[in-house]
Amino acid sequence: MRKTTLIILQLVIFLSFPLTGDDSFQYGKQVLKIMEDLRPLFPRKENSQNENLLFQYLEDQFDQNQVHFDILDYSRSDKYHSFSKGYRVSVTGRRDDTLMIIVPLNNRNNQNSIRSGSINIAAALQLLRIFSRYTPGLSVDFLFLGAERGTESPYPIGSNIVIENFVPDQCAAVYLDLSAPGDRIIIRKSSGADQSPRWLVESLARYFLSRKLSFTNENIETLVYQSGFEKPPEVIETYHTAEIPMVLLQSRMDPDQNKTDEQWINEFIESILTLILNYSEGFPDEWDRHYLIAKAGDRLISFGEKEAIVFFTLLTAALMLILLIKSRNLHLNLKRFRNHLWTLPLLFFLAFLFLFLSTLIIEELSGMRDYPDFWMRLPLLFLAFKLFLSFFLYSGFLFVVKGIALSPSHHFYTYTAFLSLIISLITVMLFNVSFSFFFLWNLVFISFFMMSRNKILKRIFLILSSLPIALVGLSIFNYPYFNIARFLLTSRVTGNIFFTVIIMPVLMLNSSLNHYIHRFHRHRKSYRNFYSLFITGTVSLILLYRIIILPTFDEETKQPLYLNEKINVGDASRTLSLKSPAPVGNLTLQLDGKDLRLNNVGREAEITAPMISDLLEVSQSRSTFLDRMNLNYIIEAKGSPDQIIIELLSDNPLIIFDSNFPSQSSADGKRIEFHIGVNPELPLNLNFIISRFASPQINILVNYSDFPYQFNISDRSFELHKSLVVTNSIPWI
Repeated sequence: MRKTTLIILQLVIFLSFPLTGDDSFQYGKQVLKIMEDLRPLFPRKENSQNENLLFQYLEDQFDQNQVHFDILDYSRSDKYHSFSKGYRVSVTGRRDDTLMIIVPLNNRNNQNSIRSGSINIAAALQLLRIFSRYTPGLSVDFLFLGAERGTESPYPIGSNIVIENFVPDQCAAVYLDLSAPGDRIIIRKSSGADQSPRWLVESLARYFLSRKLSFTNENIETLVYQSGFEKPPEVIETYHTAEIPMVLLQSRMDPDQNKTDEQWINEFIESILTLILNYSEGFPDEWDRHYLIAKAGDRLISFGEKEAIVFFTLLTAALMLILLIKSRNLHLNLKRFRNHLWTLPLLFFLAFLFLFLSTLIIEELSGMRDYPDFWMRLPLLFLAFKLFLSFFLYSGFLFVVKGIALSPSHHFYTYTAFLSLIISLITVMLFNVSFSFFFLWNLVFISFFMMSRNKILKRIFLILSSLPIALVGLSIFNYPYFNIARFLLTSRVTGNIFFTVIIMPVLMLNSSLNHYIHRFHRHRKSYRNFYSLFITGTVSLILLYRIIILPTFDEETKQPLYLNEKINVGDASRTLSLKSPAPVGNLTLQLDGKDLRLNNVGREAEITAPMISDLLEVSQSRSTFLDRMNLNYIIEAKGSPDQIIIELLSDNPLIIFDSNFPSQSSADGKRIEFHIGVNPELPLNLNFIISRFASPQINILVNYSDFPYQFNISDRSFELHKSLVVTNSIPWI
C-alpha cells in the first residue's frame, strides 16, 4: 500500500509541470542552464566580487520562484565574523520533521572552472523550484551558506550559525559538496567518534543504486577516521557534535561513467526527491551508529549491529562445527597445539623482527636520498616492498632451518591462524561492527584451508585469505591516507606490532602449507621452501630496483618548497625562511626585481632580505566622553591580505564597551582579540570604546597566502607554498 502511495506521489510531481506547460520536469536541462549562468562567477572566493554577484543571482532566483528567504548576516554574530553571508529558504510541509539541504557557496581551493562545485547550487535551486510548486510531506530547509571553506576554527562559520539558531527539533541534513555532474558520488558518514544514522546512509545508497548512479560508501574511511590517524571533514564533526543526522555527499572523477550530464543530474535529483517522499511520515527516532553497508554488484548488503553480531556468531559457530566434523584425530591435534603453544611468542617475535628489518631498509633508502619521507612519492610501492621483503626473510628462515620446525604438525599453524583471527574479529566488533567486515573473509578462507586436503586448493585459499588485507592496504595507500601510511611504513615498534597482528594468520597458513607438503610429499622436501623463497626474493629485488631508479622529484611530482616570510614593521626586520622535505640545492630568488643567489641550501634555510616599508600603514584617532574613550584605527595594507588579526594587550584587565567587530577576551581580561573575517576590504576601519583610563598596546598581524610584490624562482620549478606575515605593535601614547 505504501509503495503504491509513493508511486502516485512521484507521478504527481513528475507529471504536474507538463500539464501547466512548464518543462521544469527536465531537471538536467534546467540544472545545466543554471550551471552555465554560474560559470562567469568562478572563483567564488569568500568576500569577493564574484561572491557578491552570486548573492544577487540567488536572490533573483528566489524572487522568480516566489519564495521567502532569510538572510544570515554573519557579521552580527557574537562569536564569529565573516564578510560573507548565507540564505535560508524554508518550505513548510505537512509535518514538522525537516530535511536540511545544505550547499556551500564558495568553491574549494583545488577546484577549477569546470569542476567548481556549481552543481550543488544548481541542484538545490532546481529542488527549490519543485517545492515552490508542491507541498511535501516533510518540511525542507534550503541553506545556501558562505564562509564554509576555512580550515581552522571557527569554520564552517555558516554551519555553526545555522546550528545555533535555525535547527528544528526533528531534522536530518544532506550536505551537497559535489564537484561536477557525472562523478562517482562519495557518501561520507563518519566524524571519527560517530557515524551518520544507518537509515539515512542506507536510503541514499539504495536510491543511487536503483538508478545505477556510481557511488561509494566509504567503509575504509570510517576505519581510518575512527583509528584517529586521519582527521575527518570538519563539517561532519560540526553536525554530529550537535546530534544532527547528516551525510556529506562529495565526489571524484569516474572514468567509467557512461551517463550524460543531463541524465546523471536527472537521476541525482530524483534520488533526493525519493528520500523526501519515502520519509513523508517523519524520520526514524533511532540512531544506529554501528552498522555495515556494502555494495555487492547490483545489490546492497546492510547489517545493523545486532544482526551483524548474530550473523558473525552463527557463521563462526557453523565453521567451527564443520571443522569438528571434517577433522580427524581432533583430540590429538589439540594436544599438539597445546604442547607447542609456547612457540607462539617466538613466532610473533620473528614476524615482528622481519617487519622491523624491512622498516630499517626503507629508512636507509630514504637516507640515501636525504629525504625522510621519500616513501610519500609512491606509498603503495613501498608497502609492497615491505611486505614482500618480510615474506622473503620469513621464507629464508624456514629454508635455513631445513625442516627443523618449531612444531612438526601443520595443524598447529592452522589452529593458530584460526584462533588469532577469531580473537581479532571479537576485538574489533567491540569497537565497530563495520571493521569486522574485513576479517570475515579471512576467517572463511582459513576455514576452507583447514578443511582442504589438496595442496593446490590450500595454495588457492592461502592467496584468497590474504586478499582482504591486500584490498584494505590498497584502499588506504592508494587514496592515500598519509598519516596511517606513515604509521605502517615507518613506525619501528608500534606500527610493526600492529602490522604483525594483521599478517600473522597469513604467515601461519604459509608455515602450515610448508609442513603439510613436507609431511605428505616427502619427495618434494628439498623444494618445499625454495619456491616461496625464490618468488618473494625476485619480487623484492624488482621492487627494490624500482625504488632505486625512482626520481626523488619530477615534473609531475615537483619538490615542495615552503617560503614563510616575516616582516616586522616596528623592528624594520625582514626574514625569509625556506623549508623543504629534501635538500634544495642551488637556486636564485627574485625579490622586488633583484636577484638573490643561494648555494647548497639544505632542507631548511633562513635569510635576511631588504626591508619593504610600505606594506602596512596604520592611522589612529581618539575622542573621550566622561570615562569612556572612542578609538578609531584605519589600517591600510598592500595587496590583498587573507586575514587581519588585531589584539589589545594591557597590564590591567580591559573591557570593550562597544566595537564594530566581535571580540573575545582572555580569562584574565588582559588580552582581547577582534574577530575579523577573511579577505577584508581595505582600508579596514576598527572602532571600539574602552575606559579612558586604559592604555593598551595594539598588535596588528596581516596574513598573506601570496606575496604582494614581484617574486620568482628562476632556476627550476617547485611546488611553492608561500606565506607572508606582516606585524606591527603600536604602543599606547
